Amino acid sequence: MSRKALEFVDDPAAIPKGETINVGTKDDVSDVKESWMLLCILFVVLSHVHIFVEPMWQKGEYIGSGSFGRVYIATNRETRALCAIKEIEISPNDKRSAACRRKLCQEIKLLSELKHPNIVQYYDSEIVDNWFRIYMEYVPGGSIKKYIEDNGAIPESDVRRFTTHILSGLAYLHSKNIVHRDIKGANLLIDLSGVVWLADFGTAKCLAVHADATKLYLIGTAHWTAPELVHGLEPSSPDAALAVDIWSVGCTVLEMLTGRLPWGDLEPVAVIYRLGKGMTPPIPETLSPVGKEFLSLCLKINPADRPSAASLLEHPFVKNSEQLVGN
Repeated sequence: MSRKALEFVDDPAAIPKGETINVGTKDDVSDVKESWMLLCILFVVLSHVHIFVEPMWQKGEYIGSGSFGRVYIATNRETRALCAIKEIEISPNDKRSAACRRKLCQEIKLLSELKHPNIVQYYDSEIVDNWFRIYMEYVPGGSIKKYIEDNGAIPESDVRRFTTHILSGLAYLHSKNIVHRDIKGANLLIDLSGVVWLADFGTAKCLAVHADATKLYLIGTAHWTAPELVHGLEPSSPDAALAVDIWSVGCTVLEMLTGRLPWGDLEPVAVIYRLGKGMTPPIPETLSPVGKEFLSLCLKINPADRPSAASLLEHPFVKNSEQLVGN
């Protein structure tokens, strides 16, 4: 293409009226077409190239299972810090896997917004091959359930301290209108310093983002399930909806004190039957009077009668519990 022609194009006012301008030869046009084709081919090639980037976290050994997923320990390749990976297999055509992914997305959103010394912190998420992974704070020491399996029933003084940690985490959750909905020993972790952490928000529900904020469904484990969920009743207020966790706290206290399920060896169907009849799990006779009073408050059949987590933190059973020495 001639320089003169380019100058004419750049300055249209310089083109004489009634004249045509030759802006290039056939070879010029051919070169442009060839360049355009090469760019198209390059674009297609690059769009199909996958650049391998080594994951930040190196997956390690299997350490347990949570709702809708298996949990592994992992190491940061740069800092060597540890974290926990929760993952589920992705199957695009499987409705159950789709439900699992939705649950994990819910869990990720919740965890990423929560920062509290008694709540496991969320780090990151990604898809690796056919697996959906979330990365969470690693709490060494295992769950309360594992602790009971290894050591048996927990002394009352330790139960009181652990319950303080549980209620502290719950009070924080409830202040944000979040119901955990699956409080039990398996979902409570104990670190090496004896601090309890709330984990596994796979069935948690944020009331603030739902139009039917108080509507609840029977989700969780029967032995820790509140009676109103069995009856399918809609709570009279958001505070009453949060009360399902308070019932589960009472059941978890029984789990720790006895080293067994809150309703003993009863099958889930038998537990649900008793809940439907307005019955409460048995309280050990050996428990202190203040402990019995605490449990009687947690295990009120009417959810509106149960105190809030913040109120229970002022109860003598847990107040100043950090000063107690194991017996």
